[in-house]
Amino acid sequence: MWHQLLIFGRRGRLREIRQLRSGLQGLLAGLAKEFAEVDPRPESEPRLRWRRVASDRAVFLSAPLLVLGAVVLLWFGIAQPAGIVERERERRAERDLGIKLLEPSLRLKELLNTKTGKGSLGGRLDADEGKLIQLIGEIAALERDAGALEFDREKAEKTNEADWNWYQVQGNSDRVQELLRRFYHYREVLLFVFLRYERIANFNSDEVAADLLLLRAFLVEYVAGTVLFESSLKFVNGFHAENTRAKLNEGIQQWGIPPGFYNFVRDGLRSPESLGLFKEFESRYHASPIKDELGRVACYEQFQPVIGAAEKTIARYAESSSLRVVRRAHDQIKEKSKEVVYQAQKAISSWIGDFKTIQGESAIKGSAGFDKLLQMMEPGDIILERRNYYGSNAFLPGYWPHAALYLGTAEDLRELGLTEESLRTGFGQDQERANTFWERYTSPDSEGHECKIIEAVSEGVIFSSMEHSIAEADSVAVFRPRLAADEIEDLNLKKAAIVRAFSYWDMPYDFEFDFTSTDKLVCTEVVFRAYGGDSGALHFPVKNIMGRPTMPAGNLVSKFNKERASAKPQLEFIAFLEAPDRKPHLLSKILVLFCAFGAFMLGLLICRFAVKSIRIRLIFVAILVGLTVPAVFYYRKILPGEDRQVAEAIFKTEDELVGTLELKGLTWWNKLIQEMATEE
Repeated sequence: MWHQLLIFGRRGRLREIRQLRSGLQGLLAGLAKEFAEVDPRPESEPRLRWRRVASDRAVFLSAPLLVLGAVVLLWFGIAQPAGIVERERERRAERDLGIKLLEPSLRLKELLNTKTGKGSLGGRLDADEGKLIQLIGEIAALERDAGALEFDREKAEKTNEADWNWYQVQGNSDRVQELLRRFYHYREVLLFVFLRYERIANFNSDEVAADLLLLRAFLVEYVAGTVLFESSLKFVNGFHAENTRAKLNEGIQQWGIPPGFYNFVRDGLRSPESLGLFKEFESRYHASPIKDELGRVACYEQFQPVIGAAEKTIARYAESSSLRVVRRAHDQIKEKSKEVVYQAQKAISSWIGDFKTIQGESAIKGSAGFDKLLQMMEPGDIILERRNYYGSNAFLPGYWPHAALYLGTAEDLRELGLTEESLRTGFGQDQERANTFWERYTSPDSEGHECKIIEAVSEGVIFSSMEHSIAEADSVAVFRPRLAADEIEDLNLKKAAIVRAFSYWDMPYDFEFDFTSTDKLVCTEVVFRAYGGDSGALHFPVKNIMGRPTMPAGNLVSKFNKERASAKPQLEFIAFLEAPDRKPHLLSKILVLFCAFGAFMLGLLICRFAVKSIRIRLIFVAILVGLTVPAVFYYRKILPGEDRQVAEAIFKTEDELVGTLELKGLTWWNKLIQEMATEE
């Protein structure tokens, strides 16, 4: 390699060698031509062209895949998903779906045998007919609101940047979730009405046509079924944007809506059981003698146009059985693949987040600065934290990797007028969390400390103590939101933020770091959503990273720096407490030097045997030197005993806090920059 480097520097000699090589190539080409004239080579037998070979190989290799695909499709065709009714029955006792226990269907034959039974059945039919008329109007209003939402979303996304997501704003997310809640409720009511009269199938058409009560029961059953089928089809096919469908798949615990509800409805519609049941009722509805006798029902004129419109909608969205099987297989494979990727991402992220390269306790714990910081805190304060030498610091942007919200003690909340009952309202219908959150919040942690913080970690959104969350950090900054000029209004807005923050307790962590989803939360998203998610008084600096809207904790420092000289800054600086970092142990330094030297030598070997171009080799060596020198420069002062020096945590100024915007996630890189600045 070294003689090549030397010859590369002698440009004249290198030019002579290249000219000599060109002359030799021309001479060899002439000799080859003369030899071919004297002793011509026999023509080779025609061979299969490479395209044909590739084609045959492709067919040979794809045959097993085609057979496997056929088997999968056949399996999906045989093991079809249960229909709407059957799926509800199978899961009606499962709380995680949020479905109420279904009432038993009416025993129509027994009711028709007595005068009292007939009166009871007539009263029930009157109530259900009125309920259906009201529900049809509410579903029409829901469709109009859904159309308005899609119009507003498309308009907003066209006027904003290409990677801007409409649902990163909390108000927009609330709008689509409110539509989902209404549809979930209407669907549930229609399903209950449909199942209440399902035993009408035990009567033949002549029996139904001869009895007015049975005729009314059949009509109520058919109207409920067709409207349920039609509204479900519009729900599945009416939203084409992927981000909207993702929102409709989010679980909403406080309303009892399970995760994956959109996919649940879609799969039920694709089952042959659902379409077959509709076709059976449709044929009876349009055939004599039932069709001839429906005019006797008083509300038939109101239901007839509804039935006609629903039948047209169902016919428009009808698919062949084979197409339904293919689409179901495609969707399930896609969803399973996404779930596998997410679980792998979750496992890797959890391991990286818990991995620490250099062990040691922070100087904040037990310091006088920590006790002073406790006295400065108020409920609603925003906390930024950093722990040095954790693996996650290398993958998160900026100096501050974590954020949390300070709640205070139960006594602090009572002074604000917040009690267990008022905080319980944020959980809605989620009784399990509503019945356990207060006990978990008021119970001490494993070391006996009071919980005063809510934060999102890899295990989910939890209550933490100051001693666990802040005292174990190496750097802590605190901001106090200023939401209104009036103190009473400002206090009320903070109280509302605290109530919302409590409602996020025990929700899972979002390993995709996506601010458009609300069923999983990252650390900064707890703060973001507690204070309104850009729909309230506090504006947050959300930006897109790798195609997803998110907010690194350092963005709050940027917001503070941008607004602190303005007349109405939204974040007030409270404190910046930092523990001086202890220098690494002697053995750790030697290990880093050894690894840096080994990486450099490995790079040289790769360069020697895998890279032929001299220029690329030189570039490769320069990159290796650039990556190795900083580590060597930082660890050049190997002094035993430095790791035993422990300094007291100190408070720093807001200018020093703003200075952290220039720092990176890697601790050793920050120390290198600081040492270079000190030496200069």
